[in-house]
Amino acid sequence: MKRPTDRQLARYWESFPDDELYTCTDCGKVDRKYRVQPQHPYYANGETGVFLCPECIAERNAQRCRGRKAGLEGDPTCSVPDCDRRGTWYVGRCKALLCGWHKNKAIDTCAAHVDDQLGGLALLASISFTERDIVSMAQGKSPSKVTINWR
Repeated sequence: MKRPTDRQLARYWESFPDDELYTCTDCGKVDRKYRVQPQHPYYANGETGVFLCPECIAERNAQRCRGRKAGLEGDPTCSVPDCDRRGTWYVGRCKALLCGWHKNKAIDTCAAHVDDQLGGLALLASISFTERDIVSMAQGKSPSKVTINWR
């Protein structure tokens, strides 16, 4: 099922009369449409006739978030010690696994280090780092040794 547009959601909302009382599907609370809201089937896992109060909407969203996080538990984490974020970026030829923050930190540290060491000649060099060097750059330290292969 495709996500509905704003216009489709407005039409769906208007298809329910304002002056009727609706019952929350989850908790049984009875109130008018502005307090117990009709849920489009896209947001109700394909079910029709689902009405939810704001508290139940918040609880369903929290459950969905907890379920998503539980599904990500088995994913590998960042290679930097003491970082428990999920590793999403493979950096360098050695494919060091880093989170987004440490990837950017490694890029910034590498750029500063290469500019200090090589200046304008960095464009002519093909620089390769070991995984240990990439992890140290992700921590903000300069790499121990740089292997430069001139083109």
